[in-house]
Amino acid sequence: MINARLFNHGAGRFPKSEGVVTVIVSNDNTQENPNGDGSLPPTRGGSGAKRPLPQVVTNAIAERRNAEAIAKVILGQNGVEAAWLQKALPALYCQEVAERFTSETLAHARQDGVPGRELGATQYGKTPNQYLDASYLLAGSIEHLLGGVNNPIRSQLRALADVLLKQGHIMRPAVWRGEATSTARIVNWSSDGSGEYLLKLHDDLAQTRSKQNNGFEVQRVRRIIAINIYLNSTPGSGQLEVWNWRPNPDERRRLGVENTGYPVDRNSVPSGYKSTLFSLSTGDIVCIDGSLLHGVIVGEGRVSQRLLMNMFLGLLPDGDVIFWA
Repeated sequence: MINARLFNHGAGRFPKSEGVVTVIVSNDNTQENPNGDGSLPPTRGGSGAKRPLPQVVTNAIAERRNAEAIAKVILGQNGVEAAWLQKALPALYCQEVAERFTSETLAHARQDGVPGRELGATQYGKTPNQYLDASYLLAGSIEHLLGGVNNPIRSQLRALADVLLKQGHIMRPAVWRGEATSTARIVNWSSDGSGEYLLKLHDDLAQTRSKQNNGFEVQRVRRIIAINIYLNSTPGSGQLEVWNWRPNPDERRRLGVENTGYPVDRNSVPSGYKSTLFSLSTGDIVCIDGSLLHGVIVGEGRVSQRLLMNMFLGLLPDGDVIFWA
């Protein structure tokens, strides 16, 4: 069983509390907390633990603290498995990106069977050549949508690269035959009304192990991290559900998801495991250990305007941290 703990990032302590996933929660405290009280996200059958959170005075300090929290997840330091960076991005910036997306003519229906539209390409279900070809076509559109190379998201990623470098880890794009992959994709969600989940339960490590990735360095990552940046999100709708279960290769094979990790029925989760729910707001950033089973719940169903940027980071055996979509 994984103990959930709220990490007071400013004080550097790990107070114990009820729950199932070890989470760093970082909040500016000058804006409303999505939980309303600075508490740990609720677990099914459990409750959060109230703890004061450190106030962030400047953007530079916020970016540094956020980067340190993400780095702990990437490197698995102190057993941290997730970081929830509340209101990490300015509300006005998120609004501008969301407005640009509504008029984006190159956005298209998702290609992975999940209801919604996307801009960019994902490595999921593609050979490396297919992935690079698709992502190159739309890389410029994504940069334009996000506001060019000096936008707040890029600034946060640069801060992360700096924190990792100081710990001896180079952060760079994943490379295939000398060519760098895309950074991320932008996803607009929708619900087809067919069930509880917007995105069914899955793990992200399985897709990197697929034989179609032979020779692609993502296949060698020993730890995978999923980062979601919420550009438009309503708390209570589209909650992220993270379980404290890491399916192993034999378990994935038994479930028929050996090369994809997707989808896993909740009834297939072994007894004794539990989930933690994150109710996300616009401007939040969440990163999780992608080998943990996770999915997105419809909740209250207000998801038609839900917009996020997602990307993966992987820790290679040589210590490099690579990113791709």
